[in-house]
Amino acid sequence: MKYRVQIIAPSSGVNDADRLAMEFANLLMKYDFQVKPPLGLFAENMHYYANATKKRLEQLQSALLDPEIDIIWAFRGGYGASELAIQCIDLKPSHPKILIGYSDITVLHCLFNEVYKMPSIHGPVATSLLGDQAKHIDDIVTILNGKESRFQLEPMTQKVKDFEFQGPIAGGNLSVIVTTIGTKLHLDTKGKILVIEDVGEKGYSVRRMLNHCSQARLFDDVGAIIFGDFTKSDEHLNFAFEDFCARNSHIPMFKAHGIGHGETNIPLVFGYDAAIKRGELTARSPFKPSSPSSFSALWAEH
Repeated sequence: MKYRVQIIAPSSGVNDADRLAMEFANLLMKYDFQVKPPLGLFAENMHYYANATKKRLEQLQSALLDPEIDIIWAFRGGYGASELAIQCIDLKPSHPKILIGYSDITVLHCLFNEVYKMPSIHGPVATSLLGDQAKHIDDIVTILNGKESRFQLEPMTQKVKDFEFQGPIAGGNLSVIVTTIGTKLHLDTKGKILVIEDVGEKGYSVRRMLNHCSQARLFDDVGAIIFGDFTKSDEHLNFAFEDFCARNSHIPMFKAHGIGHGETNIPLVFGYDAAIKRGELTARSPFKPSSPSSFSALWAEH
């Protein structure tokens, strides 16, 4: 059985969104996915939303409850998913689903990993896989076929020499993670590899958010921290990182390229086993080739 996909737009929209959503659906069908037609996802004059909150919530809830849907793929990031995720905490998905997205979709990863106890794929949204970027869908197909992701790590603190650690990956966009602190979607980082990235945040803002997370004790029992790409920042970004690492030298910290809002956004599985060894992150995959039923069976035993 092939993976059955529903595209949702839980956050922001773009110009010509209906055409782009259909273009993405056609791309997925070329890769042998079964795709539910992306109809009625968008409305005009919704400011920074793709649609009214009620409509976006209906999209998400429908995808979660539909027994004919295996993959929930976000159209784009932006803003709006946090308003929906909090309303889905008590909802029980029809069967294990696979969420794909990043950026504002981070809050839905929290919902899947922390509340539903399901793994998810931190990777490109639909708008990131159109045009010249369509080739990057191969990376997600590879993960859905059960292959692991590997990242070379650059040490940021002295403690990482010969460092080895195993645990699930959590994280996503730093700005979004900060907004979950103190809510029912507060990220649990105990014994986990925390991967964080961001875009358009100046150095002082990154430092402020890291300090906020530290004061909220988000890093107290973390296994390790991996900084992905922090794009479109300023000349003070490196100082923010250096200062944070110096004040938290007891935490193993690394840098990895290709995670986040850069030209390349290599997907990796959140909420599932991963390992750091010999300066490399290996993120494992629980999925099986074209077999959502196998994934459902595996996760029922988890």
